[in-house]
Amino acid sequence: MIQYINFKALLFFMLVVGCRSAYILDTDDSINSYVAFGYLKPNAPLNLELNQLSDPVGGIDATIQSDVDVFLNLESQEFKLEPIQVPGKVNPIYQLKDFPVSNAKYQLKIKIADGTLLSASTKIPTSVTGFAHVECTDKFLAPNLVQSLKLTLKWNLDSTYENFYHLIIRKVNFKYDGAGKYIQDNVNPISQVDLVAEELETLKNVVLLTHEPGLLLAGENYPNDVINLALQVKTKLPVDPEKEIFKELQLELRSVSKEYYNFHKALALQLQNTGSGLPSLQTVSSYTNFTGGHGLFGAYSSHFDIVRFN
Repeated sequence: MIQYINFKALLFFMLVVGCRSAYILDTDDSINSYVAFGYLKPNAPLNLELNQLSDPVGGIDATIQSDVDVFLNLESQEFKLEPIQVPGKVNPIYQLKDFPVSNAKYQLKIKIADGTLLSASTKIPTSVTGFAHVECTDKFLAPNLVQSLKLTLKWNLDSTYENFYHLIIRKVNFKYDGAGKYIQDNVNPISQVDLVAEELETLKNVVLLTHEPGLLLAGENYPNDVINLALQVKTKLPVDPEKEIFKELQLELRSVSKEYYNFHKALALQLQNTGSGLPSLQTVSSYTNFTGGHGLFGAYSSHFDIVRFN
């Protein structure tokens, strides 16, 4: 479902279901609306955040006064999510600690005692088995400067799936121990990096994200059934060799549901538009797969890899 943004009603809020994102919402100032977010992923709890917009629009996390029941349905099975109070949150998180992993469609139903019913569905995509090719070249590792390298990645598409992806690249942190060695930083084990598309083909086929780390891409843009990316990876800050070393990257390749892809792509384009400082020449659209409300019920599976280069 696609909804259109009215710039008089731009509203941002932060979600805490797995990651933090801005969400630009189009809604009527006179109508209370519910907004829900949840992700399914194998071997992890389902956490659902449900909030109500205040009236008039301009507030978020208004206390939900009515009773709420949340159910996950998989074929003939039904599971009830339990409310969990979270410090600093006016409304509980609804959690299902365990559920069967299946290729079938999952349906989420949120029943609110005021008569509101929200529903959405998604499927968990199968994770990729690995990268076909990983290469680091053009390394710039001069001390006390922002360091960088060119990272080339390839992986094969699966013709039986829709092939939507979210690629996240993180710097693995190693700190200097004062005795001539660099050891992994267990307090701050990873940090974010900056990504720049190295080639026109990469720039044309990916969506670089600002509200989340990483980038989105769709297999339909790669007709040869192979995804080939060339990215410049840069540290956020200069690297002081007396404190740390830039030597390792963590790659997380998420195979994501179509709903996940559509939501984050739409949001990224909204933020590019509203952050440009220029008036929009076309309507900015927002995506939700919920009926009866707003937000996202999506799914993903992750493949992790480590790249060592120094």
